[in-house]
Amino acid sequence: MKGLSHETQLELEYRLGSNEGMINILVPEDAIAERKAWSYGALAGSYFGRGVLLQLLGQNAKAEEAFSQVIANSKNSVGANLFEQDHSHQYALFIFALLVGDYEQANESAYVISKLGVTSSRLQAPSEVYVAFVELWLKNADSVKALIPSLEKIENKKNEKYIKSGFVNALKGVLDGNLSLVVDGIQNMLAAHKHEAKYLKEALDHNHFICIPALLLSIVAIRYGMDIKKAVEGSEVVLKTKMESPLDRPEIPEKTKFEVPVDLIPDYIIEKWY
Repeated sequence: MKGLSHETQLELEYRLGSNEGMINILVPEDAIAERKAWSYGALAGSYFGRGVLLQLLGQNAKAEEAFSQVIANSKNSVGANLFEQDHSHQYALFIFALLVGDYEQANESAYVISKLGVTSSRLQAPSEVYVAFVELWLKNADSVKALIPSLEKIENKKNEKYIKSGFVNALKGVLDGNLSLVVDGIQNMLAAHKHEAKYLKEALDHNHFICIPALLLSIVAIRYGMDIKKAVEGSEVVLKTKMESPLDRPEIPEKTKFEVPVDLIPDYIIEKWY
């Protein structure tokens, strides 16, 4: 994968500074009770995003330091949640546990979410998506199969952006031990992810520099004896992003774009599960 240009490096370093400012602003201990859960969750997300940026900049040790802050803050967001019907913080904790390689937390959260079942809560997608990941993780095949009709409807909705075309097929492939079906599904997801990033009218962020749904499926597939990363093509790509905060940076032409070489299913996440 090609290295960063000087201009792209400066852009990512600017974003790193903005990220640090956000982390410093977020002080959950000082938030009102109703906002503590949100504040802890935002802090967890900010640390994860920081880790992704640091990885792109080649600062791997500092990236791991950032990732090490994610789970504690995400757990605090669950503990501080005052709204009994809102399970989104629990979904986020499970997802973060997979992304940072915390097996015990992933297991603990999976059992909680499995017991809750489908609810009206949503994170970036309806609860069915997160319950499906959990049941797949727990190898509850019948529970996953029961969710597939709902997942197909979600995948086909134009206003649902989190899971892309190919998600359900990849899910079925993991269940059936069909590697080619998983790979085909994930490659379709990556293609849709890249298409969305190409035509986004604002700056890309860390959620565009990796493809989280494809990553999650690749991680869970390892439990089924499948190495998706080695089989998938097209995860490495050069994305073009607009600059962050253009109004604060009039010295840079507004239409400037920066090339960011990324791996949408990065080894620094996947390798923690081998």
